[in-house]
Amino acid sequence: MTEETTVKNINNFQCPLLQNEPGEAQDDWDLIEIIALLWNRKWWIVLGTVLITCLGLIYALTAENRYAAQAVFAPREADKNTGAGLLSQMGGLGGMIASQMGIGGTSLDHIVIIAKSHDLAEVIINKYDLLPKLFHKNYDFENKKWTYEDTAEIPSVKKGTKILLQSVVSISSNAKSNIITIKAECYDSVLAKNIVNYYLQELDNRLKEDIVRQSHEKKVYLDEQMRSTEDPWMVQKLQALIGAEVEKTMLISGSALNVLETPMVPTEKLKPKRKMIILGAFFIGLIFSAGICIVVGYLPNFKKHGDKSA
Repeated sequence: MTEETTVKNINNFQCPLLQNEPGEAQDDWDLIEIIALLWNRKWWIVLGTVLITCLGLIYALTAENRYAAQAVFAPREADKNTGAGLLSQMGGLGGMIASQMGIGGTSLDHIVIIAKSHDLAEVIINKYDLLPKLFHKNYDFENKKWTYEDTAEIPSVKKGTKILLQSVVSISSNAKSNIITIKAECYDSVLAKNIVNYYLQELDNRLKEDIVRQSHEKKVYLDEQMRSTEDPWMVQKLQALIGAEVEKTMLISGSALNVLETPMVPTEKLKPKRKMIILGAFFIGLIFSAGICIVVGYLPNFKKHGDKSA
């Protein structure tokens, strides 16, 4: 029996259990009919699957490699000899002074807000000349000039900040563990590591500046409180607080961040996952092609049923 005869027999076969009663419409979906339909259009399915798989292959081969580097750090905790530690020894009065002065360890949320700020991103872009690297496809590094014909098309720092914060750098925090993770993802593995280091350095500098400014404001407030009290014990504690603030500014050369995981140059790319892309394109092509064949095959039946209903 030839293949053509077999296909015709399949097309003409109707399962007895699924046969409609006489007079009923013969347009119900039947598994055997679907199989026969797909078999008759198998070359269309093969063609569609190969086409979509090839498109996936082209994308997988031309997609730019992306590398990711990250650092994990925590804010420095207040020592018992610092303002926060001394105020905790003063009970409720110390808590009142702390709330008015904002004394305490640098909060996790405060650091995250600074790290995600546009101001910090602009400082990093300008200081480390990141604009050409963020738009590397339009910059000639050998001649050190942009490839745009119109100078108005040269990206601004504001646009670079948007790209840096939305597409390159991601910042997350874990309040339970009191840690922050900075991750940089870009086309160059060394650049990814450098960007994380830039953020650690500039974030540390910004926090140090805040510490100096806040220490000065706290010393002014504590001086006022000391002049307004006559309690010797309170005067002694306030003097200790002022001394702690002075010591803090003297020791500002130390890091305000406790780096738990330093960034490393990634040795493996983050994406694209080329095997997964090709495999996904194959299955998408197969399902899509088969679905189109089924819709096209049953479309005449739908039209015929619509005409009868009308």
